[in-house]
Amino acid sequence: MELDMQGTSMVMWSLALLSSTFPSVVPSTQPLFDLLATCASTKLPEFSTQGIANMLWSCAVLDKDPMPLMLAVQQKPAVSLVSFASTQAAANIVWAMARLSRAGSPLQEEAARVAAQKSRELQPEEAAAIVWAVAVQSHSLQPHAECALRSIVEQAASSLSSKPLAACAWSLATILICETQLWVQVETAAVSILERPKGFNTQELANLFWAFATSPFASSSAPSMWKALANDAFRQKEEFSAVELAAVSWAMAAKRFVWPIWSSVVPTATCLTLNLRGLASLAWSWATLNFETDSFLCSVAQQALHLMETYWKALPRLPETPQGLQPNRALIQKELTNPLLQLTWSFAFAKVEALDDVAVKQLFCSALKLLQQVGRYWDEANPEALLPQCRVPHIGDWDVPKTLLISEGVVFLHKPPGWEVDGGADAGVPQRPDGPLKLSTYLRQCFPGRPVLDDLTCGRGFLGRLDVPSGGIVAAALSYKAYFTLRMQQETLDVEREYVVLCHGQIKNELKVTAPIRAVPGFGSWVSADGLPAESHLLPCAWLRGPHGAFTLLLVSIVTGRKHQIRVHLAQHGHPVVNDGRYSSQNVSDNQWCPRQFLFRYRLAMPWPDKGMLEATSILPPDLRKVLTSLEAVEASGLPSSDVLQHWVSAAQPLSFSTWRQNLRQNKPAPAPAASSDFLISKHTRQIFACGIQAGRLCRKILFFGCQQKKYNII
Repeated sequence: MELDMQGTSMVMWSLALLSSTFPSVVPSTQPLFDLLATCASTKLPEFSTQGIANMLWSCAVLDKDPMPLMLAVQQKPAVSLVSFASTQAAANIVWAMARLSRAGSPLQEEAARVAAQKSRELQPEEAAAIVWAVAVQSHSLQPHAECALRSIVEQAASSLSSKPLAACAWSLATILICETQLWVQVETAAVSILERPKGFNTQELANLFWAFATSPFASSSAPSMWKALANDAFRQKEEFSAVELAAVSWAMAAKRFVWPIWSSVVPTATCLTLNLRGLASLAWSWATLNFETDSFLCSVAQQALHLMETYWKALPRLPETPQGLQPNRALIQKELTNPLLQLTWSFAFAKVEALDDVAVKQLFCSALKLLQQVGRYWDEANPEALLPQCRVPHIGDWDVPKTLLISEGVVFLHKPPGWEVDGGADAGVPQRPDGPLKLSTYLRQCFPGRPVLDDLTCGRGFLGRLDVPSGGIVAAALSYKAYFTLRMQQETLDVEREYVVLCHGQIKNELKVTAPIRAVPGFGSWVSADGLPAESHLLPCAWLRGPHGAFTLLLVSIVTGRKHQIRVHLAQHGHPVVNDGRYSSQNVSDNQWCPRQFLFRYRLAMPWPDKGMLEATSILPPDLRKVLTSLEAVEASGLPSSDVLQHWVSAAQPLSFSTWRQNLRQNKPAPAPAASSDFLISKHTRQIFACGIQAGRLCRKILFFGCQQKKYNII
């Protein structure tokens, strides 16, 4: 018996529903589904709008993208039919086309237009489906889709419907919609719903927590708003799933909403049902909120070690050919590598007293072993990443990047001011003609054929960032294995990042600044109670003065690496960096005698597994040394200002932050300048130092996670 068009769409719908409910039947139903899809593509003008919606919904549920059918639904007859679609059909089409990665197609755009016109008639499930689709296709958002979202937001806010409102909040945060008025509508409606005896269910609450914590444009930082959300969550604490508890905990930590009673809401048994990503969210939340529940984090650590062992046993069963891993790379990052790095940072930052050093080391070493193995798989798919490394440094002037040292798959670079370390969250933005030069461009020219240098999900290989106006030493990985090893150094807080800074005013004593920092791509950073943990150590070395005022020459060592961290911390303390165009009101006058921002990373060092300490140091560039010569030392407060000033002006060998601190505490004078021939370094290193850079000191005999080290230089 031949099926008519309605029968064809209904059979496809039934097969999709059956296959999603009972996955074991997929192999037997797939041939019939493919045959029906092919037949439907030839008779599409005979279908009703509901029939087209049912077919597309079926394809999306089964994650099938039959090309003949997809081409047919983009033609004018099919698009014209959608103009008369019901709200259910329009919602299904918008959702299905987003699920099939067909966002922005004429068919979806027409369905979105219909949904926007009929927003008042949408059922909660239909509205939620549309806002989800709009969020996941934010990279190609079309006018009608955005209009549909705005209409649904307004309707959900006015009708106080919980499900579409929670979905709208999630969508607005995902797209980073910056219109405050929309957020005000969502927040006002959320407060009204929370006042009801029965407000949001647990999934909706988890979505709201995430949205209000994630969006920098939500004004819901008021404690009353968060307290209302928390009270509702506490009321339903027994109904939350483990995943939802982890999501709410993460949101509280991201917003820095400290509610001590919440630590008692999440039972220890929750850890046993979470995957690695959920455990990482909980560990990060507890570390960030500083909950004093070591026993809970011990349970997280034990379960994480168990899951790591499971993953390690599964690695040999991954596809034997490296290419087989490529389609799963995003999933591996989401479920394995990113959670491992987050777990590592959490336990390094929290300093859990109930865990002994052996347990912490076991956790870190297991994470490192897994990460390096994933890196090896990805590198083996690209033999160029395993080519022998040239150790000859590039010699150039101070205004262009320089390659200082290449070792263990890591390259140390000198970054001049005006160049961007383009590996951060906003690195995918196309370069403007008048924008900063991209340091990744230089790296790809020097090291062609290294996939990690093009991979934005791995920060293009860079370890952290260095502000565009600043200069100094930057490290980057040339292979995935080296990248994950670098990240482990960073997450275990073992990377030594040290800067020399000239700031306004006189700082008398060494300071430890821990003000949290909130950063938004394109909007700078600021100290905020709901920011992320940030820690900077400020060591005043010399007081200076000149015609333009009093200054302090500082050494700065950072534990965390938030965007503009040093500049924000100093500005908050009333001592902005000299010639800081963003955080100082004095940069106009500073520009008359200091050509650029006086912040320079002079030392970068890190331990390396089974190898030793990789370290690169640099003297100050000539233009910054010239600035110091225009100032005179102020002998006061026990600081050897004259000796320190002479040390930096004369291009003497830089000392580490810890050595400077020890010398100052013991009232030792700054070391006298030494000739380059006095350095026990290699020939290439001596050549680098002659033009201003010392690099190549590779220290052996050190365990990875911080034992006593014995240094000697590789010749």
